[in-house]
Amino acid sequence: DLGDDRIWAAVPQAPAGYEFLAAGLDQVQVPTLIMVGDRDKTTPHSTQSVPIFEAMEGDHALMVIEGAGHFSFTDFCWALPADDGCGPSDLPLERVHELSNVAALAWIDVARGETRSADWLPLVADEVSWEAK
Repeated sequence: DLGDDRIWAAVPQAPAGYEFLAAGLDQVQVPTLIMVGDRDKTTPHSTQSVPIFEAMEGDHALMVIEGAGHFSFTDFCWALPADDGCGPSDLPLERVHELSNVAALAWIDVARGETRSADWLPLVADEVSWEAK
C-alpha cells in the first residue's frame, strides 16, 4: 500500500511516466485533475496524460488546453526552449495560467467539500476541452 492519508486531491500538470505508473493507476483514490497542453512535445498527452487518465478509476478529470505546450504551465519560459509552450505561436502564458489556476482551485475546493466551486467545473473556455469520470 503506497497510500498517504495526507493527500486528498491531486492536480498534475503535463504528467509523464505512464509506463512506470500503469500498474497502480487504478488504485488512485483521490480526486485527480490532469492538466495538459495539446502541443506538449516533452510528455505528449496522447501517450502520457490520456493513458494515465484512462487507467484511473473514480473521480478524475482530464483538462486539455489548446495552444499550450509542456512548459506553458511554468513561469520561467525565459530559460527554456521556445518550441514546447514558450513560443510566440503558443497560447500566451498568462492565459494558460489563468485557466489552470481557476480549474485547480475549483477542483481542490470541491474535493474539500465546497459545493459553490462546483459551478466552475468543468471549466468552460474556448481553449479548453474537458473529460471527466
